[in-house]
Amino acid sequence: MKGAYDLDAARWAREGPPSAFRPEDALRAALRAIEGGELAPRHVIVSIAYDAVGGRGGTHVLQSGSYDLHGQLGLVARTAQLLGE
Repeated sequence: MKGAYDLDAARWAREGPPSAFRPEDALRAALRAIEGGELAPRHVIVSIAYDAVGGRGGTHVLQSGSYDLHGQLGLVARTAQLLGE
């Protein structure tokens, strides 16, 4: 996926660090891939880090799909593994 830091693709070819892209670029790239038929997601979890009032950081999570709790945890665990590679 062009226009975002693609963790899966980054394992094979670096396009630059995540800081080279705007956060919304990742969302747009994901939507383009879904709408273009490249991806057919069964579940999506979006984790958003933001600056909260008082200088503290905050996290907002949105999700939708067919995975039960164990599937959701597996998806998050796989994402953590990709981040560590």
